[in-house]
Amino acid sequence: MATELERTRGEDEMSFRALAEMIPQLVWSTRGDGAIVYANGRFLEYFGIRREALPTWWLADNVHPDDGPAAATAWRTALETGAPYEVEYRLRAAGGDYHWFLARGTPFRDPSQRIAGWFGTSTPIDRQLERLDQQRRIVEAFQAAFVPRPLPAIPGLRLDGAYFAADEHARVGGDWYDVLALDERTVLISVGDVMGHGLGAAVSMAKIRQAIVAAAVGDRDPAAILSRADQVVWLLEPAVATAVVAVLDLATGRLQVALAGHPPPIIASPAATCFMAPGGIPLGVDPGALYETVEHQLVAGELIVFYTDGLTEAHRAIEEDEGRLLLAARAAASGRLNAAGIRSEIIGETRTADDVAILTVRLG
Repeated sequence: MATELERTRGEDEMSFRALAEMIPQLVWSTRGDGAIVYANGRFLEYFGIRREALPTWWLADNVHPDDGPAAATAWRTALETGAPYEVEYRLRAAGGDYHWFLARGTPFRDPSQRIAGWFGTSTPIDRQLERLDQQRRIVEAFQAAFVPRPLPAIPGLRLDGAYFAADEHARVGGDWYDVLALDERTVLISVGDVMGHGLGAAVSMAKIRQAIVAAAVGDRDPAAILSRADQVVWLLEPAVATAVVAVLDLATGRLQVALAGHPPPIIASPAATCFMAPGGIPLGVDPGALYETVEHQLVAGELIVFYTDGLTEAHRAIEEDEGRLLLAARAAASGRLNAAGIRSEIIGETRTADDVAILTVRLG
């Protein structure tokens, strides 16, 4: 005679299977060792197998070869630790085609708290990935159009720039750098970072950059340029962005700089480095914001390093990374590093969740 516990378990299993047949995902359950003991109809239909074949059928044989090692490692780790299982991989359908799935599994335990098995789902994500890829390609096209590659050739000025997109999927955002000769002796420089990611941030970035250029046509004071760009943000483009605007006189070496909440540029030479004074609040925060222009007289051998905050926030240890940045800027001033090398010195192989833009400027 069945015990109450056995009846309850049987009823729970019947409820689970009834629900599993109703949802659109591939649903499966396994024993504690990972062997599949149940799969819903959509699972069986996708792989073209009969329920009776499950005891000798192996999902691993149907994982794309390129995804197999990572999937196997994730599953082995889950079995050993009891941690929830999650992995993206391609699975071969009955017809031979591969499709992307997001697989998630949760362990269930017996009364002694040992893992008795796993319940899981595999959700098709081809369409989601296609949409993300489409968005990424659109955003990258925007950035390719608005981040100057290569930088302009301006007599008397040596420029080097590097742009690195975020490592996270579809996280391309709104960082930029820009250099424009306003006349034979005056150069406009702007570097900035629109808060957010994706197409919206890229569109905002493009509008703000153009607003800075338009403002510089009528006024060569960086503080006034930022004020007018801020007015455009409030009028046309609801967004928050940090920015630095600099105007360089090639004939005298006078560098005028104004900041809108942006990391301050670095003045570097082979002998010493320092940050320019920070200042201002980001664009789009206060419609009455005022900005201040500071000056620096460039001398032979000095290098100015402009950058976005993705460079110093990758490790969540800003003070340490700022120290590394000063050393890297000094090495760049000595000719041992280029813009891309500065990024490598600070971030290395660390995966980043934010874009990084770096621009170096030197007279000569």
